[in-house]
Amino acid sequence: MELINNMQADILEQLGRFGFLAVSQFRMLTGKSVGYIREMLGSLKRKGYINSYRIEVSYKVRAENIYFLTPQGKEFLLSHKNVFADDIKLPLAKNPVVTKDYWHRLSFITLHIHLYKYLLECNAPLIAFYAYFDKVGNVKAGTLTAKTKIPLAKGVSYIPDGVMITGERLYLLEMYCDKDTKRIINQLALHAQAITLATPAKTFDVQDDPLVLSVFAHASIKQAVIKRLTQNEGFAAVSSLYFFATLEDVTNDIATAFTTIQNTQLLIR
Repeated sequence: MELINNMQADILEQLGRFGFLAVSQFRMLTGKSVGYIREMLGSLKRKGYINSYRIEVSYKVRAENIYFLTPQGKEFLLSHKNVFADDIKLPLAKNPVVTKDYWHRLSFITLHIHLYKYLLECNAPLIAFYAYFDKVGNVKAGTLTAKTKIPLAKGVSYIPDGVMITGERLYLLEMYCDKDTKRIINQLALHAQAITLATPAKTFDVQDDPLVLSVFAHASIKQAVIKRLTQNEGFAAVSSLYFFATLEDVTNDIATAFTTIQNTQLLIR
């Protein structure tokens, strides 16, 4: 196993935590220059500790390369960092290809980064964080499923984009990059159904009802969804458990980003 410097070790640790990262996200985490980060990534890739994939969104727009750990990179973390194997996010496929959910995945990971950094700054414990692309089970046995899967009634279930457990609360996370307000409203209704059945608390072994955090790539869609929910009498009973923000709000100041439809601000702890 080849030696690496502290910055390269940090990169491996961040990939183990977040699963997939682009150069712009490494900048959020490290504050280093693009050129330096790319130099470190190139070195790690040559050593076999990480790999990457590239997607061309169109002939005019090229998406950022996405980096992820290899089994060799995971072995390094287990040997040199105080982590457990279950804490390291390693793609199940040797060369994962992400096309349909590229922008959604990138946006969700950005949300994850800001939540992680905020809790770290507040010295608030982050007990667990699962993304919809974190899997458990076996492909051949047909048991592969998302770690965020939550059962509903009669064998039905749904998969939130994220699940975060802190020292004080369970949070269910959604990242909306599309403009289909009807789909969004229907998905938010699934959260209400699950909360009524108490299945999120049972699934993740917590006592209290979860809070639902919805983040929107488009401010206009956020406002449209809030307007429809305000007009929905059935939503009033659970409205205090739902908080809304744009991704821009989260990026600018996550401490003040989330509010209910009544403009009650969320203090994440």
